[in-house]
Amino acid sequence: MDNNNKAQKKMLTDTQISHIMTKELVTVHPDDTMDLVRDIFETNNFHHVPVVRDEVLVGIISTREVLQLTRNIGTKYDKKIDDDYLTSILAGEVMSTELVTLSPGDSLYKAIEKFNQGYFHSLPVVYEGKLVGLVTSTDLMRFMYNELKGERFLF
Repeated sequence: MDNNNKAQKKMLTDTQISHIMTKELVTVHPDDTMDLVRDIFETNNFHHVPVVRDEVLVGIISTREVLQLTRNIGTKYDKKIDDDYLTSILAGEVMSTELVTLSPGDSLYKAIEKFNQGYFHSLPVVYEGKLVGLVTSTDLMRFMYNELKGERFLF
């Protein structure tokens, strides 16, 4: 391994997830309806919403679940039909509950390992049982790109 590769691996193992994770999160409760989740996705530039009960992570919903729900209606796109349908479905009925998580002190290298183990693009960050952040594969790529360019990356 040459010195450049050693430096890159050191950067990935020394940098903690807390350095790049998003800390100010938009979350929903399991009893919130899916029209709220859809509206959150439509008004924000992200693709994952953690589902929490009393600050404890219980699931996550991605834009993919919303698209699958509206696609299953089987009609030409009609916002009124979507609203009526999505209002009848709770976040807790749709959320993914098989969660892979990180801790704030975990390394970027550990996050990369976890992303490589599964088919997902975000990892909730949990500390003492409570959701404290979220990191996405895009966050990691942006960090590495900026590091390679010699720019410091701070959220």
